[in-house]
Amino acid sequence: MNLAKAIFVVFLVSYNVAGLVHGLLYVLFSGHMSISWAASIICNATLSAFFLIYLMTLQPARTSMKLPGILLVTTSCSLLILIDSYINVAETAPLLYGVLCGGIGSYFYVFWYSNLERPQAIGLGVGEKIPDLKLERYDRKKLTTANFIGRPAMYLFYRGNWCSLCLSQLTEISEEFHEFYDRGVSIICISPQPEEETQKLAVTNPHQMNFIVDSSCEIAKQLGICHERGLPMGLEVMGYDSDTVYPTIIITDSEGIIVFTHQTNNHRVRPTVEELIHVLDDVGITRETAESLMPLYNTA
Repeated sequence: MNLAKAIFVVFLVSYNVAGLVHGLLYVLFSGHMSISWAASIICNATLSAFFLIYLMTLQPARTSMKLPGILLVTTSCSLLILIDSYINVAETAPLLYGVLCGGIGSYFYVFWYSNLERPQAIGLGVGEKIPDLKLERYDRKKLTTANFIGRPAMYLFYRGNWCSLCLSQLTEISEEFHEFYDRGVSIICISPQPEEETQKLAVTNPHQMNFIVDSSCEIAKQLGICHERGLPMGLEVMGYDSDTVYPTIIITDSEGIIVFTHQTNNHRVRPTVEELIHVLDDVGITRETAESLMPLYNTA
């Protein structure tokens, strides 16, 4: 199933771009613009803009779960194509591009591909002590979760630099780093991506955040949050492994007890910094309590 999703998302993006280009060239050289072709172009342009401009260029940290605006456009365009094909002579290309890939494809993306169907994580319930994990920073410095006992900690598992949503979430946290620092929270960012990719994040990050490389998803597998074949097909050529991690956030108190977890079942749905700060305040991790904590562990 995961392999099918890895192939599907690449096919969907590629086919929508092809449908958009084909439609524009057809109209340009034929001088003919039918309702079917117009609706197909709008449908494919909407999805292409979502993937290539909104997600990859503007890079939001999250989206709505069901993308109602996109579904409204693709559904409306698909209905126009079907009606026009029924009334007039059916044109095969708009049906394939607009209805099959644009309309039906958008529903598969929202309700099938985006649903991670992740299994229950092991030992990550609130009130449990975080497992003893061996951590290795991007600079190969060895650490364990025990190094962060004595202060609250937030473990953020992200998929990698290829995921614009993950990068934007990290950027948000980095920009509001003082909110966590003032509360004494150590931030540990863990990804199975190649060491050099993690190093790119670490060297450009001005704050004291620990970037960990989880080779072969060993930590993710230990916690039950490894997403087998979760990488979109083709990104292996950039050095990424086909297995990645389910986006996950774990917050522990100064004794290493888990006080909050966020295990999203949709890769586009992530908590905001404001929501995370609200969680910290609710569980008593505040600026006032930070004054009594142990000195920050030196990871340099």
